[in-house]
Order: sequence, then C-alpha cells, then structure tokens
Amino acid sequence: MKLKIDHNSSKPLHAQVEIMLRKLMEKPEYQEGAYLPKEVDLAKKLGISRNTVRQAINKLVFEGLLVRKKGQGTTVAKNGNHTLQETGKAVAREAMIDEEPLTDLQTQITREDANEALASFMQIPEGTPVLKISRLQGKDDAPIVFLESYLHPRLELTGEEDFSRPLHELLTKDLSIVPSLSREKVEAKTASTITAKRLGITTIDPVLVRERYLYDTENLPVEFSISFFNAYKYAYNIEIQHE
Repeated sequence: MKLKIDHNSSKPLHAQVEIMLRKLMEKPEYQEGAYLPKEVDLAKKLGISRNTVRQAINKLVFEGLLVRKKGQGTTVAKNGNHTLQETGKAVAREAMIDEEPLTDLQTQITREDANEALASFMQIPEGTPVLKISRLQGKDDAPIVFLESYLHPRLELTGEEDFSRPLHELLTKDLSIVPSLSREKVEAKTASTITAKRLGITTIDPVLVRERYLYDTENLPVEFSISFFNAYKYAYNIEIQHE
C-alpha cells in the first residue's frame, strides 16, 4: 500500500492519516499482529509532524482499534472488533428484552476535564472541561443501564438544556447539527464493583458495554459515550443492508 496524503486537500492532515491507518489495519500482516510503522517513520515518509501522526493513532487507540505496547510499538487490537465493509450499511437498534421503554431514574450533569484519550478523540487540548451527562435508566425503579455521555465543547452547551429529550433531537433541532456517522464497539464483560452496585447485580453477572463515537456530516467529533447494560434484560440488534 502506497502511503500518501494530499497536502492541498481541505481535509485535515490528521484525518487523512486516520483514513490511511484504517486501510492499513485491514492488511493481513497487521491483522495477524505485525507492528504498524513507527510514528517517526510515518511522519518522515508523509512529510508531516510526528504530533499529527500521533493524533490520528491516539484516536484509533481511544476507539479500541489499536493497542500501544510500551517500548515495542502499535498493533491492531485483538478484541473481536469488526469493521463494516463499504458495501454495507448497518442500523443498530437497542431494545429491552420485554420491549418496555426505559425511563430516567437518575440524571447528573457535570463538567469533567478531558483526559488524554478523550482530548485526542475530540481534538481538543488535554484538560479542557467537557460537559458530561450521567444517567441511570430502568423500568419500575429497577436499573437496567448506566451511561456516561461526553459532548464536545464547541456545542457550547450550558448544562441547563432539557436532556430528557433524545440527543438526536437536541442536536438537530436546537443546534442544527446532523449526526452522520457512529462508530460503536459492543462487548460482554463481568460487572465491576461500581457497575454492579449501580445496576443492582453481582460482580459475576454479565454486562454489555457499548462505546460510541459520534460524528457530524463534516466528520467532526460530537459525542463519546459509554453504556453499561444489564445483559439479562437488554438486547442490542444490528441490521445490515448490503448494497
């Protein structure tokens, strides 16, 4: 694969590097565990700064697609992630197993300083305050899911908005932002102590953990969220339409 970016393109350099890395990751040798080219070598070959390469890699590490091994290099994550081919479109649907809607049991609005990973995904300086929405949702006062949502500072949200509304409605109607792309990772884990306490389960019970990265039509990051579902009471369905 020829490594090349367009310095005259309107697309940011780090975004071009990210696209290039995503394609590179699909090659068999990297799927089998070979180390990706080093940051300094990529930067030299592409004629860009090492920080630009690092920004793209950090974003993929944050999404769980790459793994950094200190003193060794960066490899493709071996955690069961799968990438949809360009020939298909997917629609994900969440549903209670008994199909009953969820209600908010607790909602907390705070601001949290972005750590390195979140700052890399949102392309903001580390330590920038980010609006965080924490929700506990369930049915009949029984918790089903705990989720944390981090919204990009450029949205200029005050925290006084009506967050009982669906996020899509708030973005499109109030902010004129159209979500265009959602990258998601869903995996099964045993509940941590704090998650078990929140969901009223034990630490040997399974939970579905979903990480979601939401982008707008200009491929700018909008939201990162992580949700913990009681696996006994929740289903996550994916429908793929091939073209």
